[in-house]
Amino acid sequence: MILRKLAKGAPEVDIITKLNFEAFPIEEHTETDFIYDFEKDSLDLLGIYLKEAPEDFAGYFLCIKNEKTVYISYFAILPEKRNLGIGTKALEALKEYYDGKQIVLYFESIFEECENIEQRKRRREFYMRNGFFETGWFITVKGVIFEIVGSKKDFDLESYQKILDWIHAEIPTLDSYLYRLDK
Repeated sequence: MILRKLAKGAPEVDIITKLNFEAFPIEEHTETDFIYDFEKDSLDLLGIYLKEAPEDFAGYFLCIKNEKTVYISYFAILPEKRNLGIGTKALEALKEYYDGKQIVLYFESIFEECENIEQRKRRREFYMRNGFFETGWFITVKGVIFEIVGSKKDFDLESYQKILDWIHAEIPTLDSYLYRLDK
């Protein structure tokens, strides 16, 4: 498994744009060109490759980072390459890529009624099975409740909050709220 930074205009970027519309709900879509408007040191668009060649492209991570934490904003595997263990290997490669840093992500909460509850449960189980831990924190984004998980048992909320502050500075209209939820 190989992770490689993708430059604006790379052929994989067009594939990512299409993948976003297939893999994420409409309210979570981000135009790929929009990604390149941000401060480069804080953002990594990483292609996931099975081998060295461009045709071995399997998916991507969009990561926002600081000195201690990496937040996975987007993570998707191409539909034809799903259920082959690639997601698990990609997460392992990401942990090595950002050696020593806390990896944080969130996914739709299973603690609310919804139509896709089974899909949400499978997604949560995937991350928990792949070395992520409950943090006890949740975030509401555009009215949707997400559970926050991290790669370390000791969640560094202060470092993650710095990433949220960066996101809000870059996208001031983003409606999000961080909180704890009693289960």
